Amino acid sequence: METERNVMRLEIPEGANVQILIGQTPALALPDETRSRHPAVGVGGLMVKGVLGGVVVVTVATLGLHMMLTGTQAAAGGETPARRADQVPPAFQRQIEQQPTVTPPPGQQPPGKNPFGLEN
Repeated sequence: METERNVMRLEIPEGANVQILIGQTPALALPDETRSRHPAVGVGGLMVKGVLGGVVVVTVATLGLHMMLTGTQAAAGGETPARRADQVPPAFQRQIEQQPTVTPPPGQQPPGKNPFGLEN
């Protein structure tokens, strides 16, 4: 007497995701709902995103221009203690007028003249 074997023949199309479970399903098995969750974005959705992006760009540019003009007017009107470009603060002028101090690296004696032909 020939025993009948349980044979299962499945036709699986190419590219299909297959999961074979024998017995009970695992506790963390979730159905694949990725295709139903992401509906196709229509032309209307793209237009709304484009318009909102344009509004943001125009708003930022307008605010930047306003801030730049406000800062320029404040400096020209003397509202801030900012100096003109051709003025040098007195403390900086005194620092520039001081002779520089050249210190040789440790272990070297200062030569009579430095590589630039100036005396130390």
